[in-house]
Amino acid sequence: MRGPATFSGRRLQEIRLRRGLTQSQLARRAEVGEKQIVRWENDQHVPRADAVGVLASALEVDVGDFYERADDGEEDEESDLVRLAAELEARGQLDMADELRARAKRIAAGRRRVRARAGA
Repeated sequence: MRGPATFSGRRLQEIRLRRGLTQSQLARRAEVGEKQIVRWENDQHVPRADAVGVLASALEVDVGDFYERADDGEEDEESDLVRLAAELEARGQLDMADELRARAKRIAAGRRRVRARAGA
């Protein structure tokens, strides 16, 4: 059985990067602070429904594109980010590619910490 759909900061980031936007540019389009975009992308906060609508409009996507189910392949997040970084690098968007690689490294480090605690 599939779990409930939840807002995914990873998906927000992927969509933003595919549109070739920085966090600052998206913040201006969505009329929110840049720190708020950072919090949403890092899953530190979940945007209200009206904010999700504004993000969807600013990025020209459906609201549902920001949501995923608990079993939608969370284990593949790191490899998805690395793959997207390679696509961005090929298009010359080096800063954004570096941002994604850094996030992939943080995810990998977090997984290592969790595994180390579980084994201790």
